[in-house]
Amino acid sequence: TGTNLLTLKGHTSFLFSAAFSSDGRRIVTAGGHDQTAKVWDAATGTYLLTLAGHRGWVMSAGFSPDGQRIVTGSEDGTGKVWDASSGKELLTFKEHGGWVFSVAFSPDGRWIVTGSGDRASKVWETASAEQVVSWRKEEQAAAEYRAAQERERAAAAKRDRDFRDQDPGIEHWLVLAPIAFAGTDGEVALDQEQIPQEARLRPRAGERVNVGGDERIWSAMQPKGHWIDFNQLAGKETAFSVAYAVCFIVSETDQRGLVMKVGSDDQAKIFLNEREIYRQTAPTSWEPDRDQVPRVEIKAGINVLVFKVVNEKAGWGGSVRFTDTTGQPVKGIRVVLTPP
Repeated sequence: TGTNLLTLKGHTSFLFSAAFSSDGRRIVTAGGHDQTAKVWDAATGTYLLTLAGHRGWVMSAGFSPDGQRIVTGSEDGTGKVWDASSGKELLTFKEHGGWVFSVAFSPDGRWIVTGSGDRASKVWETASAEQVVSWRKEEQAAAEYRAAQERERAAAAKRDRDFRDQDPGIEHWLVLAPIAFAGTDGEVALDQEQIPQEARLRPRAGERVNVGGDERIWSAMQPKGHWIDFNQLAGKETAFSVAYAVCFIVSETDQRGLVMKVGSDDQAKIFLNEREIYRQTAPTSWEPDRDQVPRVEIKAGINVLVFKVVNEKAGWGGSVRFTDTTGQPVKGIRVVLTPP
């Protein structure tokens, strides 16, 4: 007859989509600016649930054949699956590069199809409750890992600020990075020579080196905050890689009994005048002056320091400074970037 039977009032903006459950007892509607889908009793028009979680207009919504799940598609480029009884979000599909205009379950409930403004349609296999629980645990573990990394970055920033208030140590380096190594064991990579005769390096700024078929260039740099952040130099977080940093220390006289203070993330070793005087084999986060090497000798004239730092994952950097036995800066030395 065309008679209006019900009006469903609750959305704050225009609607893009509406669909019945297979038993005809519920209706799901997809809203615009309010970025929600809502579920209603089809007999009375009573509001039952709001599905909130999208970050854009909800363009489409539909029930699974058994009525236990609802799928939605949004302007935010995602599709989501919800528990139709509780409104709890179960899954998010994130592979589209445009608005998701249309979503639907297959008649047997085993598949979901999505249509997007990225000119693609995609078909997804639906998950069991056990799979959803497992995926949620994986997502939680990943979120906890990201939070731990953020705490580590914040702690490193604080250590860096504290470090700036002290003697800055060596502020000028010639750096060659990143150099990828095979496998995932940083201690093994520390013992390998990514550059032949690494203890005898005498680079110049702009010098080109062929490493494993790839060309690298020695770059002169002054670290921000007085520690070398190799990820920053690479422009991204670089895992399973090696960096070399070299400087030339000029001393007016022979200086004995000095203390070398080192921090690195992860493994590292230092050659001074071709002799290894420091080695750190465990993966660890950077802390200024974490390790101290006593009775270090710097000869009169030019001394060559080679700092090798290995990264397994996440943070990657290091710092080196020299003090006397009382912790005071060493007088009569300076750092240059011209080899002997």
